Amino acid sequence: MPRSTQLRLVGNAATPPPAVAASPADRPPQRWRFGRFELQADEHRLLVDGQPAPLRGRALAVLVALAERAGQLVSRQQLLDHVWPGLVVEENNLSVQINALRKVLGSDIVVTIPGRGYRFAALVANPPMATSAAVNPVAAASTTLRTNLPDLLPALIGRDDELAALAALVDSQPLVTVLGAGGIGKTRLAQALLHARRGQYAHGVCFVDLALLQPGDAVVDAVATALGIPQPGEQQTVEATVQAMVRALAPLDILIALDNAEHVIDAVAGLAAALAAGAPRVRVLVTSQAPLRVAAEWVHRLGALATPVGSVDALVALQYGAVALFVQRAQAVDRRFALTDAMVAPVVKLCRRLDGSPLAIELAAARAPLLGLASLVASLDQRLGLLTTGRRDAPPRQQTLRAALAWSHGLLSPAEQAVFRRMSVFVGSASLAAAMQVLAGDAPDPLDESAVLDAMATLVDRSLVELVDGPAGANDLPRYRHLDTPLAYAREQLRASGEDAAIQRRHALAMCALFERARADLFSGRWLYNAFKPALDPDMENGFAALAWAVANDPATALVIAPVLSRNLFGRRPTECKAVWQLAEPLLDAASSAPPGVSLAILARATWECAVYWRYKRQSHSHARAQQAARLATLADDRPTQYLALSLVAWGCGVTGDLPGLRQAAAEMRAIKNPGWSAFIDAEASHFEYVEHELAGDLSGALVALQSQADRSRAAGLGDAWQLGNKVPILLQAGRIDEAIATALQLTGRAPGARSRGMLRHNLNKLIRAYLAKGATREARDSLAALWPMAQQHDMQAAFADNAALLAALEQRPRDALALAGYADAAFAASGTRRQATEQQMIDHADRLARTALGAPAGAGLDDITITAMRTAGAALPESGMVGLALAAALG
Repeated sequence: MPRSTQLRLVGNAATPPPAVAASPADRPPQRWRFGRFELQADEHRLLVDGQPAPLRGRALAVLVALAERAGQLVSRQQLLDHVWPGLVVEENNLSVQINALRKVLGSDIVVTIPGRGYRFAALVANPPMATSAAVNPVAAASTTLRTNLPDLLPALIGRDDELAALAALVDSQPLVTVLGAGGIGKTRLAQALLHARRGQYAHGVCFVDLALLQPGDAVVDAVATALGIPQPGEQQTVEATVQAMVRALAPLDILIALDNAEHVIDAVAGLAAALAAGAPRVRVLVTSQAPLRVAAEWVHRLGALATPVGSVDALVALQYGAVALFVQRAQAVDRRFALTDAMVAPVVKLCRRLDGSPLAIELAAARAPLLGLASLVASLDQRLGLLTTGRRDAPPRQQTLRAALAWSHGLLSPAEQAVFRRMSVFVGSASLAAAMQVLAGDAPDPLDESAVLDAMATLVDRSLVELVDGPAGANDLPRYRHLDTPLAYAREQLRASGEDAAIQRRHALAMCALFERARADLFSGRWLYNAFKPALDPDMENGFAALAWAVANDPATALVIAPVLSRNLFGRRPTECKAVWQLAEPLLDAASSAPPGVSLAILARATWECAVYWRYKRQSHSHARAQQAARLATLADDRPTQYLALSLVAWGCGVTGDLPGLRQAAAEMRAIKNPGWSAFIDAEASHFEYVEHELAGDLSGALVALQSQADRSRAAGLGDAWQLGNKVPILLQAGRIDEAIATALQLTGRAPGARSRGMLRHNLNKLIRAYLAKGATREARDSLAALWPMAQQHDMQAAFADNAALLAALEQRPRDALALAGYADAAFAASGTRRQATEQQMIDHADRLARTALGAPAGAGLDDITITAMRTAGAALPESGMVGLALAAALG
């Protein structure tokens, strides 16, 4: 049994003698030294380099009020009440006094917190200890309690609100635990509170560092040693020792901080609970990575230092704790370091990727002068090996980022360590259901669901895993995610464990099951489309990770995940959607004979979704994939997929003007249609219907078909923007130009609430064509300029150049018009896409206008060879050259 002691206070009694108020003569002089200055409140003067400064009256009173609360936020109202008690004065009077102070002190000692007040920011060498009016002189004299605080504390940056909240909690509750991850700043916050409260408890404050204790060491002994209480040395049980400490401290009015309690948590919990119950005037403040879980405990969870949101300049950025700390520590290493506006974005990015952790930020700042800011940010994926230059006077576990994480990891049980490392397979966050599928199981180490739940709770308590909100409408169920820095360490542990391959397979299968259920819910009608996307959004990154693994290891799983990923991302995240098929499309041909594990139904569904993706990008390729999907679905007897694939075949025939082919596919669709299929299948298969009427010259029928499609699409939760947008070219063919413009304007105005950004670019494209049909070149030019960034991102260069060609022709820029038409010809050919009939009519109109403009002035005209040469030269233009011609202003 470890040594325990009977604790005594010399002269201690059950009831302390009456309090004696200190007389003015007994109070210590109120004096502060900081830098070149000494503030002598008792003498009503400020010395600068030993000489009196010309500072008197209200300005000096303001300085004293701020110095008494050094490091704390003092509101303007608090200063007004302190310096002008009982008087009504203008706030401008305070500004005058602050300006007077800065003329003497400089601008960096009294800091303005915009909209909130002021803070005395200088480091004070000898802050005075006020004397309480309720001191028990007998007990105070007999205990000679120590604070164990350094005389000079480092500035507490970015924690003013936290300090105020913690102070209020400590004032109202006997036991408070500051809870947070390693390196988050718990110790500094506790020390700052004790430093500020040294004069507010009759027997002072005491800081007890438990970091050097080993599990099993007597916590009570450490507390007694820190307080300077005698230890007779008799052997007793732990319970008796704790009760002796309670009896010894019960008469005292004191604040005790027990720092770094996580590795001796049980002993600290027992002592703290006993003190809360038996020593009513004792306040206990604990810092720990885990809660004590006792009845009297109130938890103050300490989170990340704040970072700016959005674009801000350097002056504003420095008001945020994470940025201010980085700059301060970087300047400590290199005094030339200064934050500029151009540096704000990378500094903010760095602080966020370091989870706003003060320890990590300090370690990174120490590397900044050596690596440079850009290289430092780029190197954060290797942060555990990079951030190794901590202070030599810091505890060993805080000298490197890896050591801090190893300390926290070492306090976990084997089951908790397993859950910690296995959670790292998730990208972003995970639902509890998905986590259970991946983390629990028989191999490689058995963990049942109850063990996983218990471990997850511990990891959340210790800030190694955090709770995040789930998607709206998901029964308010939370999700779980690693912070970035613990994630890096967890992934190392997963690789070292040898179970990474098994966990990656579980993860891929869990995502496959999730996506397969979501697709079934959508196609069966249990979900509307507008619920499908938000429900899956939180798992898109997990889906990508699972797809990448499955492409190399499990083609059947890959071909289930890819279509659902594509369906979710289509139209709004084009780069990622393209990446899905760059990974997965080769499997369609490799698996065309349906090897073991890949069913014909899986292959047919994936091939159809691939055809949908290419529909507006490479029409001929999309058409071939749709035909392939129809054949596979027929073999698999998958009627819904066969129906959808045939609808895409019909649409492709319509694009190329093949009316017989369209009607043949439509007839096959009618033969297999099931009226019980969902609204989604009905809406998704209706795209081709208006094209049949358009090709037959029945424009009224096309408009009626489009309205019907819009109604069905809304019923499926798809919205109606695509269908209403397709009305614009039909209206133009019917000569209803103003109605076409009005329809396109209505749709582009709805863009913020649209289903995807893809609708905006296509409807903006149609609006440009409507303006060109009316000859409204200025409006067409403005819309063309707005379209270009989206056209470039979504491979719409061909359509963009077509519009630009007609605009140039209308603006009497015939050579530009022909060059732009040539560029569009080449772009359409490269994408495997042909112009639709209305698009061909538009480019033919541009060609005629250009020929007329070139031939009329000279009266000689130009032959077809010259015109062809101009279009050929345009085809060779780089993209930048095409855009230059497209957006060039008319010359006169």
